[in-house]
Amino acid sequence: MRIGILILVGVLAYAVPATASDVITPLVEYASNQVVQCDVLNVTSKPLDFHVRAMVVGGGGGESECIDVAPGDVCSTNAASPGGGKNLAYCQVSGTTIKKIRATLRNLDTGERVDAR
Repeated sequence: MRIGILILVGVLAYAVPATASDVITPLVEYASNQVVQCDVLNVTSKPLDFHVRAMVVGGGGGESECIDVAPGDVCSTNAASPGGGKNLAYCQVSGTTIKKIRATLRNLDTGERVDAR
């Protein structure tokens, strides 16, 4: 079990460099015919700029540059499965902090969701 976790951490570290201020969700599993979407809500009283990625472990995904996202508004991006059975994905948000946003990764087909902590 520990070896599997270490391998997964190594894959994530290699796939996308993260900084200390990045907000990252837990992983969501999805099948080859499914789509995951990362939604980022601005919970402040001022507009925010940030970058959001829906990352597929092993490569791929989608990303959006979110500019002047108004208070209470959401910026989203999604990732279709690259195929080949089960896949894992996570949401990465940079340029802001967890105190200013709420990030959720959802499987649009099954309804499964995880929130950044």
